[in-house]
Amino acid sequence: GECYADAKGIIETNPVKKLAMSNGLTDAGRSQVAHAAQELKALDFAPTYIWTSNTERAYESAVVLARELEMGQNRIVPEYSFLDARAAGEYEGKDIQESWKAIHERDAAVGIKFRPPSNTDGTPSESVSDVLVRMNQVMSTLDAMYSGENVVLVAPDSEILEILQAAVADENPDASLPFHPRFAVGHGEVRIFAPLVKAPDTLASGQTQGEANDASRHIKASLVGGSINRDNLRAAKAGNTWIDIWKTTF
Repeated sequence: GECYADAKGIIETNPVKKLAMSNGLTDAGRSQVAHAAQELKALDFAPTYIWTSNTERAYESAVVLARELEMGQNRIVPEYSFLDARAAGEYEGKDIQESWKAIHERDAAVGIKFRPPSNTDGTPSESVSDVLVRMNQVMSTLDAMYSGENVVLVAPDSEILEILQAAVADENPDASLPFHPRFAVGHGEVRIFAPLVKAPDTLASGQTQGEANDASRHIKASLVGGSINRDNLRAAKAGNTWIDIWKTTF
């Protein structure tokens, strides 16, 4: 939900401000989260856990969500670093719309390694790639701890969620990640996370399935070479390999 810094239109991503009052929910923010709970009910999505950043705006959102969904507070699981907002560097404290627009333009132009310039106030800066490393940790932890459960992720900003979606919900993540804002999430927005599962093109050996099958046939052909009868040998064209002969006879 909307926090006081959002209402003022300024970026606040410095980790030392995670528990500041400016990161608390506004009345509008609480209403947004209550509405999100109703959306979850309409989707017939019954969460068993709420995994939330410990940033004040996110944790307060989780508390409201749990109350509206009649879940016990013991179902709220705070996360202390992986779900932090994307650090904005020199843009900290500046206009939220203009600043993110500038950052996103550089993401698109330079690529996922671009980091905003550093800030003298100690606010770190992160690239899309930096955030993706954290989100990989999030998904790995969720898979290990809550496999089979319905988990709601509550994040302190859209950046980390949209980067995650660009990475796992698109057929070509390398092309999609620099343009992650197209997956932007609004205050109190509920979205079912549906990763695109694509079968790998190669096996653990580095071969494609077809290459592995051919290699297997070559081995079998060499083993059965001595058992090819004369009639089949005459039928085989000159210069054929054992794999060709094997394919014509087996």
